Amino acid sequence: MVKKVHFFDSVSSYLPIGSKENRQNASANLASDWERLSNEPNVYLNGQPLSTFREYFKSDEGVIEFFDKEFYQKLGLPDGQKQAVLTYLASHFQQQGFMYPVSNTLTYTLMEAGKNDGYGLTPDDKTSVKHMNITVSSEGLTIQELVEVKQVTCTLGKAYKELKPDPDTDTTAAKPYVIKAEGTLHFNFKGDASDPVITVKSNKISVGRADLEPVLRPIDFITKIMNFIAQICGFNKVEVEDDESQNKPSM
Repeated sequence: MVKKVHFFDSVSSYLPIGSKENRQNASANLASDWERLSNEPNVYLNGQPLSTFREYFKSDEGVIEFFDKEFYQKLGLPDGQKQAVLTYLASHFQQQGFMYPVSNTLTYTLMEAGKNDGYGLTPDDKTSVKHMNITVSSEGLTIQELVEVKQVTCTLGKAYKELKPDPDTDTTAAKPYVIKAEGTLHFNFKGDASDPVITVKSNKISVGRADLEPVLRPIDFITKIMNFIAQICGFNKVEVEDDESQNKPSM
């Protein structure tokens, strides 16, 4: 059964990312976006490091060939749907789209959190650890992203401070974090290949600093991800899998 579920108290917002206009403006960066992603150490496509496919990412034409061989052909769809799938992937799977579904959502969630109070929260990309798994089969396309934020910068006017893991907070001792978030999206192309059904398969968030809990604990992260998808595809384009095992704020 598929239904909407809430893992945290709901505080939704309209995320100003991934809009159609932004994606159209970013279309010229398709190859560079994928090349950049392939340079990250923990990104895998069907169990292989994405860096294995780096030769495809020298041009947009190469990326389209990559989409054909590694995505479309593995989806097992009728030949008549090839162009629709390739067009969808080219316009939705880049930096302004679904390339970073969790880290993009988290960045804008933090940015919005302190707006009314005049402060800003920014995750430090240099120390953050990201893991991404992309799988493609006849069942569809699945993208899972796990983000561990080791440090958050808090700015108030010109003043700023660095927020690091709280040693008194119950996090993994060997790998402490300020925020840990995970999300898994599934794309089913079996109906309309130009407009696949998107399902949020899992979604978790955990906070490693007591003073950030008031900012992040009330946030319904599933709503944030759904708004992120809505900005890209329109509202009512996303489903949430009914899975009680997701109903846990820590991982």
